[in-house]
Amino acid sequence: MKNSFGLCLKNTILLLVILGSTIFPIFAQNAIPDVDYIILSNGRRFDGSLLRSAGQLNFEKIDFLRRGETISYSPGELEAFGLGSGEYFMSLALPDSPSLKFVQVLASGPVWLFRYQGVFYAGTSQELQKLGETGSQKKNNQHEEVLMKLMTGECLSQIRSTIKGVDLEEVDLVWLFTKYYDCLKNENTTIYGQIRPELVWSKVIGVTAYSSGINSKQVSEFRKDVLTLSPVIQVQGGIRLHQIRKYPKLSAEAAFAYEFFGYESDSRYQTINFSYSGTQKMRVTMLSIPLQLNYQLAKQKRSEYYVGGGLGMAMSRTNSTYAIRDQQIGAIPVVSLEEGSFVSMKGTMVYYHGSVGGRFSMAGGQQIEVFMRTRFMQGYYSLKLQQDTSIYNRVEAGLGLNFIF
Repeated sequence: MKNSFGLCLKNTILLLVILGSTIFPIFAQNAIPDVDYIILSNGRRFDGSLLRSAGQLNFEKIDFLRRGETISYSPGELEAFGLGSGEYFMSLALPDSPSLKFVQVLASGPVWLFRYQGVFYAGTSQELQKLGETGSQKKNNQHEEVLMKLMTGECLSQIRSTIKGVDLEEVDLVWLFTKYYDCLKNENTTIYGQIRPELVWSKVIGVTAYSSGINSKQVSEFRKDVLTLSPVIQVQGGIRLHQIRKYPKLSAEAAFAYEFFGYESDSRYQTINFSYSGTQKMRVTMLSIPLQLNYQLAKQKRSEYYVGGGLGMAMSRTNSTYAIRDQQIGAIPVVSLEEGSFVSMKGTMVYYHGSVGGRFSMAGGQQIEVFMRTRFMQGYYSLKLQQDTSIYNRVEAGLGLNFIF
């Protein structure tokens, strides 16, 4: 029994070795799938695999594996080559180099977009013009001037503002060329580069100081109220959706906000027969979720200006620190005093707000935003003396500062 088992085990191992020695070379030869391709100078195309490190996009020469054989090619030997991940390269002469280079094509059409070793070029495959190095900021806006000349024509008016604000980054430039091609309605266009995502979002934190006021909604002719309100301080954090691909001038934001302010009122309700008055002091806090939609009015190289509006869902909480009421009937020289609150504020509500402001780019991709905002809360304050009630709307104007990152 033992000998039979041992013989079976030896035969199994031997069979695995034979199969392994037969299959492994075949597997090794096809371990890298044929997803890339080359186009020779004579126009012939061959599929295979480009041997490269992960994420490599700069090539002085390439090693191409086809049918188990690896061949090296220089720019002078190829017309172009493409990667299975979508990138496309051509053998071209650059303005500052007479020898051919493997230049990445990001967009092809009536005007092309290229990149080589981190430097962007535009024009045609026969005549390239230098735009600048990735991430660089040209004081003389050289890349904008070049793009204006290349894209002159009927579509320039539609993309002028985009050119004015375009940065020397792949997603920005490819987005510009996408808009340009859409305007041209030319079928012979292709985008190879990284297209801006449908939505780009950023985190936002900030503080706003409001000057608070009132607007009467319901006040009787025998009533007089004097409300003294301290500035409202609001801190908030949230997210902003911007650079929406289909609607580039729109952005939206949502935040969670906390605010506080001091309140004091002196009220009197007086007729021929009686007089009621009261004084109350309170501390007020409010939690809210403001939502806003913005529209871009103008954009420059490192700044943009917008107008926006929206609504907020809020919940208020009050803490009365002093409250007293007095009453006098007719000419009787007796005043009756009573402690107790006579002021209430809306606990939950929906309010409306509008803003105008500007965003300014800083180093590292962050932005600082300065804005003015107005808010309106209908029927927020309610002051009741005996059977007479005054109702006031809360109206505010504020100045805010946000950091966007």
